[in-house]
Amino acid sequence: MKTIQVTSRIGKDGLLSLNIPTDEKETDVEVLIVIETKNTASQKWKDGFFDETFGCFNESPITRLLQGDIDSRDALR
Repeated sequence: MKTIQVTSRIGKDGLLSLNIPTDEKETDVEVLIVIETKNTASQKWKDGFFDETFGCFNESPITRLLQGDIDSRDALR
């Protein structure tokens, strides 16, 4: 028995196409496929990020301090 690991992408049509080179020829084989979704940056936002962080500053809200006065500058020509 051999374990072969490949990384592939499922298309918009929901189909996964695999081409896996082997040393076997003209023989019957049993194939087991395990699909594990990678956590990409875009998926982390989808997987409950907002549910976990929404309202986390309720007890100590963020406030903006006074910014002071703006210095007067020469006009541009």
